[in-house]
Amino acid sequence: AFVKGKFNTKSWGKLKIKQHLKQKKISNSCINKALDEISNEDYFNKLNGLIKKKNKLLVTDNEYTRKQKIGRYLIGKGFESEIVWEELA
Repeated sequence: AFVKGKFNTKSWGKLKIKQHLKQKKISNSCINKALDEISNEDYFNKLNGLIKKKNKLLVTDNEYTRKQKIGRYLIGKGFESEIVWEELA
């Protein structure tokens, strides 16, 4: 329930969810089972939705700066950096 709630309502990525579950002293096997409930399709849909949403909010014209700001935002939300930069490319 924690994983689905944080993913759906707060739009957290797997890394941030995993970090918070570890702080609550949940075992790694339980964390992995819970994170497996998030399908890859839903994960990428959420990521791309956040990219579009953040892109609309930014006012800078410089494409490099825009991608950097979006990337930092998504990594801060707990999405994996490799996936973020791949989607922004």
